[in-house]
Amino acid sequence: MTQRTKILVGSGIIVIAIAFLFISAFASSGTSYSLQVDEAVYKIVYENAVDQKMRIEGRILPGSISWNAKALELKFIMIPIKGSEKTQLPVVYNDVKPDNLEHPEAQIVVEGKYNGKVFQADTLLVKCPSKYEKKQQ
Repeated sequence: MTQRTKILVGSGIIVIAIAFLFISAFASSGTSYSLQVDEAVYKIVYENAVDQKMRIEGRILPGSISWNAKALELKFIMIPIKGSEKTQLPVVYNDVKPDNLEHPEAQIVVEGKYNGKVFQADTLLVKCPSKYEKKQQ
């Protein structure tokens, strides 16, 4: 093998290795698109998205929270951030209940799967930016 061939083969291997690292880093970065509640319900009903991992953004229907501290089971109904409360998604989350969950302006993000009856959330994030804004004087 000539010196030039060895350099080309070595360079090719390095380029392939770097490309593989970039592709695997972007694929596992965890960035995913958040669906709105109405988009998620549409996927579940019309595209039969049962047992499909989803990330959904919305808010909680006032008065729908049910908390069982012994079983660490939180149940609530999720509705769109803006728009009609007619689109509803029942959610079950089995972990510690966040403190600021019942804030009336709180927006939430859940990650999990719809199991055919309810959306089983693995992750629950509460967003409430108004709570941390500087007060008007």
